[in-house]
Amino acid sequence: MRRDPAPDLLIVATCSYSKRIAPSARLEVRSLPSGSIDDRVQEWSTRLETTSAERRPARELYKGDHWTAVCEFELVGSSVGLNVEVWVASAGYGLIPLSAEIASYGATFAPEHDDFVLDCAPSRGGGATSEWWSRLAAWHGPSPEAARSLTELAVTHPNTPMLVIVSEPYARALELDLLGASRLLDSSNNLSIVSIGLGPASPLAEFVLPGDARFSTWLGGTLTSVNARVGRAILERVNKWGLARDEIGRGLSARLEELDPYRQPKRENRGDDEVRTYIQTALAASPKATHSRLLKSFREEGYACAQDRFRRLYEDVKCAAPDLFTGVEGP
Repeated sequence: MRRDPAPDLLIVATCSYSKRIAPSARLEVRSLPSGSIDDRVQEWSTRLETTSAERRPARELYKGDHWTAVCEFELVGSSVGLNVEVWVASAGYGLIPLSAEIASYGATFAPEHDDFVLDCAPSRGGGATSEWWSRLAAWHGPSPEAARSLTELAVTHPNTPMLVIVSEPYARALELDLLGASRLLDSSNNLSIVSIGLGPASPLAEFVLPGDARFSTWLGGTLTSVNARVGRAILERVNKWGLARDEIGRGLSARLEELDPYRQPKRENRGDDEVRTYIQTALAASPKATHSRLLKSFREEGYACAQDRFRRLYEDVKCAAPDLFTGVEGP
């Protein structure tokens, strides 16, 4: 029986909320009934298992600037002589290999989204995203023979460096799992986390590589993809920096010192009527787009609008023509 060679590096990266296929309403977390995390994860995993929706390999389902960078990791690693194994941290499916066959879904650890995994009903108190992650890890998932947690990855690959590329909300959700993995690796210096914006008060702070928004001016792309682009930069410099966290950290710190201060792009304010017109035009082209997706696009085009105000205007437009704009799709 042919076995794949042992990886030289494990990379765990967050998924992308953007998908190439819009999810069905039943596979959006917002459609789950209120209840405990246990009940909601049980219902959610049942829906994922029994859906008749088309399934695709994870690498082919997600899209966006961040995801493009993630899908380049294996090739970039190969170019510098590394066998890189990429895993995906998904709020919908848990930890999955890049090859896992999955259906499109709407689930996220980012609280500003409609498909935030926690039940935020006042009577429920919300709970913790780390609980959702641990409950997903107890489910067999779409690839039953694959690891379901970072801790499990560390058990099976204790000598292999692990590079974890996650946004701040995902770092909080994976926190306990990451701490568990750090204790099981032969050296805690083998765990490196790229999570720009994760504060020094985090229990994960000792594992987090230096970095801030200045890296976006160095590496290009959007701020939402800067973590993945830092990951690529680390791979490209592996023959100089190596894979130990302290050496990578020194390399990134030296690069930071060479960069000019980051300047937040200036955005132009728009009145209510202009924002409504923008939303109407966008919904005409994509009737299922959520307010968070449209706000992101609005801001990327150089315009300013507070989130609460944009959402109110979005609801105004939807209510004014309910028959035209039905359903939702992920941003």
